[in-house]
Amino acid sequence: MSDQNAPAQSAFGDVTDGTRHDGLRYPGPEAPFYLATGDEIAVFEMCHARGLPLMLKGPTGCGKTRFVEHMAWRLGRPLVTVACHDDLSASDLTGRYLIRGSDTIWLDGPLTRAARVGAICYLDEIIEARSDTAGREPLRPGSPGTRRWPRCGC
Repeated sequence: MSDQNAPAQSAFGDVTDGTRHDGLRYPGPEAPFYLATGDEIAVFEMCHARGLPLMLKGPTGCGKTRFVEHMAWRLGRPLVTVACHDDLSASDLTGRYLIRGSDTIWLDGPLTRAARVGAICYLDEIIEARSDTAGREPLRPGSPGTRRWPRCGC
């Protein structure tokens, strides 16, 4: 018998009301639907196996987020998604010390949380972040390390 008051779960295992446990989304039993349009799955798996970062470029709605969710499920890794914006600082990503009463505590940022548990960290719309936050040169079409994303895999 199911509990009608319990939130519904998506295919990725997060609840549809947006609730997350500590910013981590864990893969559910069902694969998020993704239809490959080229060799992107093999490229992602090769980068993952070698511990290399991967940058996905493409227009809004072309399937980048769906692809990352699918790959996290496929690799059995939790996923941390960060919505980047122009006020995002490096300490927003890594974490910071906070003063609570008479104590100083460290609060992990999403990038540190992802690294601690072996999660995939997806920096959504990283082009919107300040260049000093992501430690990158301005992106130009065809820049080394970028991959143009074909229209749509979902």
